[in-house]
Amino acid sequence: MRWRIAVAASATWAGLCLAPASADSRHECADATEQCKGTISVPLDWNDPGSERISVGFAWVPRTDLSRPARGTVLVHPGGFGAYTSGAAVFQEVLGPALRHQNLLIVDMRGTGNSSPIRCVGLDVRKPETIRACAGQLGERGRFYSTDQSVKDMNAVRAALGVPKVTFYGGSYGTVFGQAFAARFPRHLAAILLDSTDPMRADGYGTALRADVLGRGLADLDVVCDASPACRALPGTADDRLTTLVERLRESPDEKVPLAALAQVVQKKGADAVLGREVNAAIAAYLNGDPKPLRRLSEPILPLLQRPGMPVNEAETAALPFSCNDFAFPFDRLASPEKRQRQLDKAYAENPPVAPFTVDEVFGFMGGSYPQWCVPWPTSRPSPPVPPGAAYPDVPALVIGGELDPGMGSREATAVARRFPRGTAVTVPFGGHLSTFGGHGAYSLCVRDLMRSFIADPGPVRDPGCSAETYRAIGSFPRTLAQVRPATGSPLDREDARLVSAAFATVNDALTRRAPEAAIVGRISDQAGLRGGRLILEKDTPSVRLEQTRFVSDLAVTGQAAFTTGNQATAKIQTRSRDRSSTLTLTWKTLRPESTTHVTGTLNGHPFSVFLGGHPPARTPSTR
Repeated sequence: MRWRIAVAASATWAGLCLAPASADSRHECADATEQCKGTISVPLDWNDPGSERISVGFAWVPRTDLSRPARGTVLVHPGGFGAYTSGAAVFQEVLGPALRHQNLLIVDMRGTGNSSPIRCVGLDVRKPETIRACAGQLGERGRFYSTDQSVKDMNAVRAALGVPKVTFYGGSYGTVFGQAFAARFPRHLAAILLDSTDPMRADGYGTALRADVLGRGLADLDVVCDASPACRALPGTADDRLTTLVERLRESPDEKVPLAALAQVVQKKGADAVLGREVNAAIAAYLNGDPKPLRRLSEPILPLLQRPGMPVNEAETAALPFSCNDFAFPFDRLASPEKRQRQLDKAYAENPPVAPFTVDEVFGFMGGSYPQWCVPWPTSRPSPPVPPGAAYPDVPALVIGGELDPGMGSREATAVARRFPRGTAVTVPFGGHLSTFGGHGAYSLCVRDLMRSFIADPGPVRDPGCSAETYRAIGSFPRTLAQVRPATGSPLDREDARLVSAAFATVNDALTRRAPEAAIVGRISDQAGLRGGRLILEKDTPSVRLEQTRFVSDLAVTGQAAFTTGNQATAKIQTRSRDRSSTLTLTWKTLRPESTTHVTGTLNGHPFSVFLGGHPPARTPSTR
């Protein structure tokens, strides 16, 4: 889901072009030497200069080096909906040194922030009656909260500031705006960078729910599994196992793994490396009678399904008309709501878009999918973000997609890059959504550096090889110490080698939840161990505390583990099993896509150096 003074007299009100303002008519922010916020007045309907006037708010941040003229201006749209101008400091941090010689321009989408915000009292898209009430409240005005109009607001701000060209940086929903700006104002575009791209159709609209998008997101379970020998050894395919599990949960519901939560676990593996690392093995374990691993993955998802006001509510009213005006749906835009619903139901029945789940299982907690929200919304005005059949301009274009970002990932990045004569697509292996913001660990910082380099000096791009593949998917969750494969190395006997292996598995399982890549499972600071005990994610530190933590049922581990430098990890722990207690230290390289891990340390004061591979997969009923 994708959450969040006057114009120069020479403007052509059809919105085809706005020339840069003359020095005398430029907005006062154009000459500012520090951040400046302002507004301009624009028509609600750019095709009717006599229509109602609305304000458009913007923030202008001059380059940090004022000793020389600016090389250009970066126009940012980060995606979603919200008061972007209030987040100028965030964009300055994200863009960093790219703003040394370039100005930064941020424009609030019409209907949000400082751009004549709209609000429908009581709006909640989970309640269709509030959607109908909002449509009635906005009336004809609701037709003009759309990208084809809002992108003209952006261009008007550009002209009012006297900026001849911009470099457009768009992420997620901002890529819709980026493509719209490129197609509608090619003479005012210097370069473009798109991250997590939503491709536009030939008719200029986006597609709110493509049958291949979420289905492909589910199929991507195979992507993370195929790289791992332990995961590949599981019977059947990832899709087979998932389908079997979904059918079983429909027949025998599990309140700790509702299908809505399972769907989110599967889809969000690109946003959380722990989900990617464990989901295949957790599904296999559930089918084999061990529900604990999958219940643990579902736990941090459950609050997301119950959060009030999600995903579009009164405070985010503009998200509703934008969503309905910008996208094509499996129904006739001019049909009555009743006919639309019949068309939508028929489309879902003939081509289930999120199999093996139903649409309600995936979107029910949101009040339905985008198409469902828009069934009662009037869309009588043609409003494609990109003019139908428009050519994209010959400017430097970099389009970035994460391999595990369904619908806005590597496939979409390649397709959109091809539309620009000088377009380059970069795929981030195992990458998720919006990598360029730098908040998803080391790989995201790598992508952010690529973004900064391109924006500072647009031109040919060499793929730096940023990769989010920081793990190998595991193949099983052993239940007891006896099921753990012993470590190999010296000078341990078999019993000690099995103990070290189980202790390491417990510590590594806990510490991965503290990693920057654990964006979802890492939200719970006090977690239960898989089979008992607790693990505490230390606040503001790269460490985790284990308190009688049990990864296997008959071995309790207490102590501390932490990330150090260079992906190094260490642990000091005590273990207790039925017949012995031991003290261990462990040191290893972590967050690496390796099937075998080299671990050094001490066991009761005696040094060892061993190698640990994936656990042998538990026997799972064949799903073929």
